[in-house]
Amino acid sequence: MRIWTMGYYPFTLGGGTEHPVACEIDVSSLKKHPIGKGYHAYLLLSPGGKNVVVESIGGGIVGNNLATVREDVRTAKKSVMAEQMEMSRIASKHPRELIEEKEFWRRWDGSDWEFEDE
Repeated sequence: MRIWTMGYYPFTLGGGTEHPVACEIDVSSLKKHPIGKGYHAYLLLSPGGKNVVVESIGGGIVGNNLATVREDVRTAKKSVMAEQMEMSRIASKHPRELIEEKEFWRRWDGSDWEFEDE
């Protein structure tokens, strides 16, 4: 599955932009958790030890705690949820950067951990 988040990219003329940054991960051994209104998410543990909640339609990182994500979904309008899931699906298909999983987590975690095979 492709997962993604917004990444910062410095702009040559000053300032910066945000854009989708994605990687491919294997979720075949992971359980899909219901988050409400018919939507599901995966609960991951990043290599740096952080909890990560990834919605299952577009693979967007939506939080770090299932309870908080479920509360957000509970209070959201169904039309807003549908629009956001469609935006996530599009961002996942057309990221500005599709990078290796190792680099994705390194950027996301902001830590200096190493994969077990290193």
